[in-house]
Amino acid sequence: ATTATTATASDTNDGETANASSTGADAEDIAQALSIQNTRLREAIIRLREQSSYEKMELIKQLRTAEKEAELTSSLKEETAKYLKNDKIQKQEINELKEMVDQGSAFEQMVEDLSDRVLAVEDNNIALQGTIRELEEGGELSAEIEEAQADEIKALMKDLQNRDTVVLNLEEAIKMQRKRELDFQRTVGNYRQSIDTLQHEKNSLLALHQGDEDKKKDALLSSQKALAQAAQSVIHATKARKREANATFNLIDAKVKSHLAERLENFLPRSVASEEISAVKGELLLSKIAMKASLSLNSVSDIFQKIIQEGQTVIESITSSGKGTIQGQSQEVVIEKISMSSNVSQQINTMIHQTKFTQLAIETSSECLRLLSISQWPDLLSSHSSVEFSIALSHAIPPVDSAISEQLLKLKEEGVLSPHRSNLNILQQTLRDALSSVNGAVDGDGNPLIPSGWNPPSLYVLTYISSVKF
Repeated sequence: ATTATTATASDTNDGETANASSTGADAEDIAQALSIQNTRLREAIIRLREQSSYEKMELIKQLRTAEKEAELTSSLKEETAKYLKNDKIQKQEINELKEMVDQGSAFEQMVEDLSDRVLAVEDNNIALQGTIRELEEGGELSAEIEEAQADEIKALMKDLQNRDTVVLNLEEAIKMQRKRELDFQRTVGNYRQSIDTLQHEKNSLLALHQGDEDKKKDALLSSQKALAQAAQSVIHATKARKREANATFNLIDAKVKSHLAERLENFLPRSVASEEISAVKGELLLSKIAMKASLSLNSVSDIFQKIIQEGQTVIESITSSGKGTIQGQSQEVVIEKISMSSNVSQQINTMIHQTKFTQLAIETSSECLRLLSISQWPDLLSSHSSVEFSIALSHAIPPVDSAISEQLLKLKEEGVLSPHRSNLNILQQTLRDALSSVNGAVDGDGNPLIPSGWNPPSLYVLTYISSVKF
């Protein structure tokens, strides 16, 4: 639609005015949609706060119930001790009665009475032993219930903290959304001013160069290019807003899935699945670092490709202007010496810094893949060694994740990694410390967890190819 409008701009000026008005109307619709989305976010925050307060009251009720059950358990233990004491006394009475039976055979009637009493006491003893066993089982069951309730209370408190974090994140998202709305309004105003300026320039060029056909065509082409650039800028801004909206929904989905994983983890019995859960968490952390390194390499690759295209354009302009000539392969390349400004020198330093970052990111990703292969390779680690290996990863790898995340965040926010704002020594040192800690980990017998010099097949080839690419 924009190309058709610019094509008919050379005939009439009414088409350009209609195009500008339609662009303004679209911008106002988008701003209205953003304000509606802002209102929905506020309502969602209010509902989350109400739900959090309700769940907090439920947790307090459950805590009081658990305390009452704990008091009941203590009373049961006291009764058990009392029954045990009665059992000992009755056993002593049985022994005394047996001695009395042995002393005199003339007391047959007494013996019969005592025998009946002994039988009754033994029956009572058996009943008391059954009661004791039931009380012991009840005590063990109450202890297990207390542990389960303590775990549930911890999980619920953690869930509350996560919900508070979600509320804070949503508030930050609302602030960012308001800032984007203001930026968008300013951008729309700038676009309108640019369109008006270009329209005036076009009219003046048409009036000044009406007699000269060649100059008139050049003016029309320049105005069309300017309008096309303005339309392209509007398209880029629209795509950027769409990407931000998709990123917002992806963030919400990721948080929901994270809460779901935590709830499913709480349903699993700790005594059975704790080792497997720790192993899976370690593997997921390694995969997370590898994915961040891959995203960083993709971003730097896009930057390099753009710089190469710009360099080719500069070389073509130099050769076409006669400042230099590029001859055959067997001859030398003759280029006139070009003075280098401070800006160009800074760009070269930035490119060198980004190249160093790519090599460090490739090393980080390859080491994570190696450690991930070690944890999943068949018959390489025993179940006990795998658990100890996961514990070593959980202590050593998080600083590497934090360092690579900081570099990726700067790369995404600023569009480039500047040597003045990006410190690669932190990432390099954390990677060295983590590898030293993991490779030096030993099991309970003092043997190393990781076999010395073990690498998965073809990892070196993949690392070398990636390194050569950059």
